[in-house]
Amino acid sequence: MTEKTTNPIVTRTDELRHAVDAFNEIHDAWASNGQDDDPGRSYWNALENLIATFRADAIPADCRDLDATVHKLATEHLEFMHGRDTYPHNEFWAAREAMADARQNMDLIWKPCRESIQMLASQGVSHAQIAQDWGLVDAHGHPRMDLVVRELQDPGSVITPDYVHPADQERLAKIAQARTEYNAQVEAKPKPEPEGAEGKPCPETPWQLWAEAVPLPQAARMLRRPLAEVEALWLEFQAEAEQKAKDNASDKPAQKVGTGDPLEDVPNNEAHPPI
Repeated sequence: MTEKTTNPIVTRTDELRHAVDAFNEIHDAWASNGQDDDPGRSYWNALENLIATFRADAIPADCRDLDATVHKLATEHLEFMHGRDTYPHNEFWAAREAMADARQNMDLIWKPCRESIQMLASQGVSHAQIAQDWGLVDAHGHPRMDLVVRELQDPGSVITPDYVHPADQERLAKIAQARTEYNAQVEAKPKPEPEGAEGKPCPETPWQLWAEAVPLPQAARMLRRPLAEVEALWLEFQAEAEQKAKDNASDKPAQKVGTGDPLEDVPNNEAHPPI
C-alpha cells in the first residue's frame, strides 16, 4: 500500500522569505562574477517579481521589518528606472544590503516571546498589570481590565493574530512611512508620452546604445521609443553582429594541402622560375 503524501502548507511568511531568497541568489551569482557590468534583464525581472510578491497580499507581523526594506529597495529601483543613468546609484545597493540583512535577521535574531494573558493570570499577575503590559488601556492610559477578562474567557477575542503590541508602534510607523513614500513614487510615475509630445531623444543612435551595452529599458527611455520597438532593434543588431562574425571567419583563405611535389607546393610564380 502506497503511503499518501501531502504537500507542506506554505504560509504567507514562507512565500515572502522564499521570494527574497530567490532574488538574493540571483544577486549573489551576479556579484560573484564582478559588479562592473549591468546585472542584465534576468536580474531586473527577478527584482520586479520580488516587489510584486510583497505587494500582492497582506504582510504578516513577522515580515514587517523585511517589508520595509523591500519597499525601500523598490523606491530606489523606481528612481533608477525613471532616470537616465545606466547603472544604479549607491543608494540602490545600500537598500539591497539592508534587505539581505533583514532577511538574515529573521533567522538569527532571537526575539523574546511575550507571556500570554492566560499565562500571566495563572501566575497571579493582577488584571490591571496585565492590561498595562499588553497595552490594553483607554485614551487616558487607564487599564482596561474588562478587556483582560474578555480575553481570559474567550482567548483570541482581544489579542487577535493581527494585534500590534504598543512596543512595536514606533517601528510600524517607520514602515508605514516607507510604504507611503513608495506609493507616492509609483503614483508619480511618468505616463507614456503620445506621439508628437515635447521632449527630445538622446543624441546617441540605437546602435551606439546597443554597442555600449546600455540596458534595454534604459535605452528605450533615452530614445523615447516603445520598449518593444527597441527590443526588436536589439535583436536585429545582435543578429547582424553574429552574421558579420561568421562572414569574417569564412573570408580567411583556406590552407592549401601539399601534394608532396616541391615544385607543386610553391606559389605558381615561383614554381618555374625563368632561366
